[in-house]
This record gives sequence, structure tokens and C-alpha cells, in this order.
Amino acid sequence: MIQWHLESFTAFRWSTILLKTLKYYICNHEARPGLNGTAIGELRFFQTLACLELVHCIVGIVPSSVVLTFFQLFSRVAVVWGVPSHCMNQSVGMLLAQVGWSITEVIRYIYYACLLMGSKPYAITYLRYTLFYVLYPIGVLGEQILVYNALPLVRATQQWSIFLPNPWNISFSYYYFGYFGIMLYLSVFPQLYGHMIKQRQKALYKEKNKKSL
Repeated sequence: MIQWHLESFTAFRWSTILLKTLKYYICNHEARPGLNGTAIGELRFFQTLACLELVHCIVGIVPSSVVLTFFQLFSRVAVVWGVPSHCMNQSVGMLLAQVGWSITEVIRYIYYACLLMGSKPYAITYLRYTLFYVLYPIGVLGEQILVYNALPLVRATQQWSIFLPNPWNISFSYYYFGYFGIMLYLSVFPQLYGHMIKQRQKALYKEKNKKSL
């Protein structure tokens, strides 16, 4: 019952984030491409909380690929914590990412809540394993736009970069790390997308078999 309440609460909060996003653009006709801090605190909290899913994969609670789950989670967490807020405020990438994330998570957590109640509505299952065709690329595109647009500011301010000499005798360029992250994620995206297509075929095939019995 506790887990059901958690899943329901998370679905509700993600729907709130989505409504805040839509309200901002509907009511503010002179709005910039970004969201000007709309729900950023909630985004950071729930995207970070989602890291528990990786723990579930590692300990075997959920039979999912640890590597694929890591890439899916890391890209979101890296964006909400690693991209300067000023860049979020002025980038259309924030709108794309926030809409893609919100709709996906609302449906996903409603699906989980239904499973905990012993129910599995076909409509919810179908949406969960179908809308990703559009929402996943939208979210990924938004994430990569955010990172790319932030790179000039990161380079100018040298944010989170480490230079020699220093007591640890190491150097790190957050600017080049951002470029590396974009190239790495785009290289694994086809595999992630293909994995979700296979999951869809598997899930909906089972539902069709149940209906035919």
C-alpha cells in the first residue's frame, strides 16, 4: 500500500509539472523559449529520485539492463543538475525535455500504480509502450540542445573545470566533458530506442494473447 501511494503521488507530481509547463506558455504570450525556473526544483528532485531504479536493476528487483538504465537516467540527471539555470531559461530544449519527460512519467507511474492494485488496463499499457516512439526522441533532443547551448557559457566561466597545477595533480574540462556526453549518448541512443521497441513488442504481444484466451 505504501508503494502504491508513492507511485500515485509521483504520477500526480509529474502531472503537476506538466500543467505548470503548459500554463506558463498559454498564459505568458511573451515567454522566452525556456521555462524561467518553472518547476525546476521538482524536476531535480524527481529525476534524482529516479536513480533508485538503477539500484533496483543492480540488486535484481527489476529485470532490466543496468547499462541501458544507467544511460537513460544519467542523461536526465546530468541535464537538471549540470546545465546552468541561466541556459535552461533561454533554451527551447527545456520545453522539449520537460514535456517529453512529464507525459512519459505520468503514464509510467499510473501504469505502476495499476499493477500494484492487481490491474493492468490495456489502454494504459498501450500508451506506456507506444507514446515513447515520439516522446523519447523529443526528450532526448531537448536534453542535447540544453547541453549544447550551455557549452559556450561553460567554456567562458570554466564551470566545474580543474586545472593544473593543483594538489591532486589532475585536470578536468567540463566543457569537453559536455561534448563527450553528447556524442556518447547519441551513439547509444539507437540501442536504447531499439530496446524499447523490443519491450513494446513483448508487452503488447502478451496482452493480445491474454485477450485471445
